[in-house]
Amino acid sequence: MKTRFTVLLALVLSPWFISYSYVAKADALGELSFITENYAPFNYQKGGQIRGSSVELLLKMFKHAGTDRGLGDIEVMNWARGYNLAQTKLNTVLFSTTRTKSREDLFKWVGPISPTKILIIGKRESNITVNSNEDLKRYRIGAVRDDIGELLLLRNGIGSDNIYRTNSSKTTAKMLIANRIDLWAYEGSVAFFNLREQGEDPNDYKTLKVLEESHLYFAIQKDTSDELVTRLQRALDEVRTAEK
Repeated sequence: MKTRFTVLLALVLSPWFISYSYVAKADALGELSFITENYAPFNYQKGGQIRGSSVELLLKMFKHAGTDRGLGDIEVMNWARGYNLAQTKLNTVLFSTTRTKSREDLFKWVGPISPTKILIIGKRESNITVNSNEDLKRYRIGAVRDDIGELLLLRNGIGSDNIYRTNSSKTTAKMLIANRIDLWAYEGSVAFFNLREQGEDPNDYKTLKVLEESHLYFAIQKDTSDELVTRLQRALDEVRTAEK
């Protein structure tokens, strides 16, 4: 009789345990903190709303992961602060982040999100030409602090005296427009988006050098559990499969 009761109890409770297990796994993504910057068209805030292709991708990933996370769980901040948090605060996810050799061991990675090109951009009317890194040393170059553009300039031997650092792409765009800098080292599509937002004609600007071609990723604080990283990657893979 005791055995029968045990079996019956197990049958009654097993669906609850299965359901609880699924919810627990889905809710595990609740441990992750998602932060981003204004990096349009990939991720940005406009009219109090977080938008962009990377944001839309993340929302689809939430859906595939079975979690109720949403736009309200994404925090927008300047790049330097977000980049620091993604290296120091457990379970922090920073996007969209260019994956490079120099950053490889700083984070765990989920992606790719999208291809990316880091460019040197200047005004067409300036008649500046760049044939080598030595040429760059003659100019004032704008870069967002701790952004991949700044890191690539330093890696290519451009001294700090040549680099004019800001905390946002909007500020750097304004500096280029006002001739307070000669060149801008930044992600190409984001740079031209910012120039258009400032009322500029993109045809008045030109690409002088490609610093690097890579991909954008979700960069995750490196001590975050592999299980959480795997779940996030699986959600991304499922989104990609569904879109085929």
